Amino acid sequence: MSENIHGQIVFPLRWHVAGPVEAAIPAPAPSDLKRIPDTLEIGGQILRAVEVVPTRNQYDFRALFGEPPYSVGRAVYVFVPLDSPVEQTVTLGIGADWFVQVWLDGDFTSILPPRRTLDASDLFREYPSDPEAPLRWTPPSGFDPNAADLGMPPLHEAEHVELFHALRSQAPVDDGGTGVYESRRHGTWNHVARVAVFGDRLIAYWRNHAMDEGGPSTRILGRVGRILSAVGEVDWGRADDLIEPAPAPVPVRRRKLHGDRDAVRGAAARGTFCLIGGRLFFCGYLVAKHGFASDPAFGIVEGNVGGGRRIPSQSFNFGPGPATLGQGNVEWDLGFRFYQEWGIREGRFEPLSPLYKENELPATLPMTPDLALPLEPLVAPYADAPLLSAAPSDVQELIRQGARQSLDRAPRYRPGTKRLAHDGHNGLAHETEFQRPDGSWVSVRDNQKPCVQPFYYAAEKPDAESYYPSARRTNLYGAVNPAAGELPDGRVFIVGNSPRRRSMFIYVSRDGRLFDRTWFLLHRQVKDYTPGAMKREGGPGSGPQYFVSAVVGGSLWLIYSLCKEHVGATRVPLAAL
Repeated sequence: MSENIHGQIVFPLRWHVAGPVEAAIPAPAPSDLKRIPDTLEIGGQILRAVEVVPTRNQYDFRALFGEPPYSVGRAVYVFVPLDSPVEQTVTLGIGADWFVQVWLDGDFTSILPPRRTLDASDLFREYPSDPEAPLRWTPPSGFDPNAADLGMPPLHEAEHVELFHALRSQAPVDDGGTGVYESRRHGTWNHVARVAVFGDRLIAYWRNHAMDEGGPSTRILGRVGRILSAVGEVDWGRADDLIEPAPAPVPVRRRKLHGDRDAVRGAAARGTFCLIGGRLFFCGYLVAKHGFASDPAFGIVEGNVGGGRRIPSQSFNFGPGPATLGQGNVEWDLGFRFYQEWGIREGRFEPLSPLYKENELPATLPMTPDLALPLEPLVAPYADAPLLSAAPSDVQELIRQGARQSLDRAPRYRPGTKRLAHDGHNGLAHETEFQRPDGSWVSVRDNQKPCVQPFYYAAEKPDAESYYPSARRTNLYGAVNPAAGELPDGRVFIVGNSPRRRSMFIYVSRDGRLFDRTWFLLHRQVKDYTPGAMKREGGPGSGPQYFVSAVVGGSLWLIYSLCKEHVGATRVPLAAL
């Protein structure tokens, strides 16, 4: 690759951006493309060019496209002055998620082709692994990152089932809907799956919204299968046999880019199943996405803001801007907790108690030292749910004092270090971990900055109580939210997917250090993709992603979203590994 790259030039630290404008409008006049404009006239419209500051020559233009779908039929113009002190031939690398046209000094140069593909040797050369990384992969001899099956040997014994095929919803009030989901089958954003085993039931559950990732009135749905045998086969029942452990807390709306200035609207449900004293409870809480923060410590990169914590006034904005672009909406913990016991009664998995709320929803949400906004009232069942203080004494005692056994793992990091890679990039996302046969622990992450990198990062620690250090890049191929764990015979596994989120595969290791067994599991591209706010990372054309796992008898079950739209499951017989 390096022999095809010529010259050297430094990109400026500030760019100028004009737009958005309808993409079908004719391009600016050549004379307008020979200068850095204060304003730009396109199709009779006068656009002001704003100065933006990229990060490592990358910039997220999402906010400039306004309400969703952000980029359909719209464009922005980016002006970058390039100066070479000497005459030279220079290779320029320019790219974007969807479509790019390039002019140099007013002359049309090209429509850039789809993203560059690398063969295996180029891939390892461009992304060298850290020699001190805590794990290493032995690629199959036919490994090919450009093939649908990645050149990995297939695991023919794997079985796949679609747990949830979403139906399009017209519920959002913004679109003229009633604000109420038509059924539990409706809503085309389904993502962030979880899995739990309780008795002879395998519980898969996930977040659901009409269309948008993190949208107002996100609820939690699930499907429960009955474990049939020690082999780990599961009967998932009918497609309509769904549970709703956390209903929509407010009328369904579309996700907005800019937060309302008069109130915080759009509470969304969160929560997980957990064991308390051997009994299964759904432990939930409510959040709302509202506004942006210029300080990344308060953005979605580090999680939600709660516990009375406030954002400095100068760091909060109702909408995105040059200082906040690239961060997600701030996610606020609304301080509302609820609980419900679940179990098996007369052969059915169902609630065993009412939904109890620990407290009423606060009237206002303090956001900065001088800003507190009223909160939108909740709807049933939250509005009229009984208080926890009215629950039977044994339920109160369990929830308030009982030791909770989480069914999810949460790797431990020192405060402020969770996202740091060893090279100093603050881009690590998602996390999974496994315990080696020798008792040490390993965390596996993906890295989404300075770009989505096609290799996992990993860190190791001696015991469960310690904090993980910053992670190092491995040569383990994959991207976006892997899953890991231990098998009954002491081996460990990692499940990953390809950078375009279409192919799923599994790695297995005897010692948790050398992963020398690899199998291909599934390739799928979802074609009936429904655009929505913040869904572009998941599609169109993507497939299995964001895996969670559970060992059930003689099988490993994997639960995942498909293009952030549907929900799938895969059974891997352990005897085949």
